[in-house]
Amino acid sequence: LRVAGNMISKVPPNALEGLDNLTMLLLNDNQLEDIGGSLKVLKSLSFLDLSNNHLKKLPDVLPNSLHQLYLDFNHISVIPNEYFKQFPKLQYARMSNNELTDNGIPLNTFNVSSLIELDLSHNKLQKIPPVNENLENLYLHANKIKEFTVDSFCKTMGWMSFSKIQVIRLDGNSIRQDNIPPEMHQCLRRARIINI
Repeated sequence: LRVAGNMISKVPPNALEGLDNLTMLLLNDNQLEDIGGSLKVLKSLSFLDLSNNHLKKLPDVLPNSLHQLYLDFNHISVIPNEYFKQFPKLQYARMSNNELTDNGIPLNTFNVSSLIELDLSHNKLQKIPPVNENLENLYLHANKIKEFTVDSFCKTMGWMSFSKIQVIRLDGNSIRQDNIPPEMHQCLRRARIINI
């Protein structure tokens, strides 16, 4: 269902009832400030695009069938504790161009084993948030990060313990090349692209 760019400011609670087989919902480029629980009835929804709206918080209730969640270009500053754990199939989360800070992200928010791609670029982060070792693509460019912390990717390091990161973007931050720890290469041994 594609309802992007329609100046929608509200989704009534029963507006989507009966759409049990709906897998994709594009609500991007509207004027939504809050979704409430109106999307919880979409039991088969796997792709949800809420980018370019006026959301100040993450939707309270979303279907746990989500595979891709796009929330770019909103005004979100806080992620509730364990928010992403309610989506066991979530692989792609995009939250670029919001107002996220370190204080608004609880410690293990992104330690979700299903996540493959996470975009937190163009926010106000000063630290690299801890991510699960299964994450493959991480976009943190254009934040305020000053330090490369290996333990954000690898809790322990060894022959069998390393991150699956293939692409990481940290350009547009304040990380200096001489402050990159040598163990970064052991932890991120699968990385093809590391932009700092």
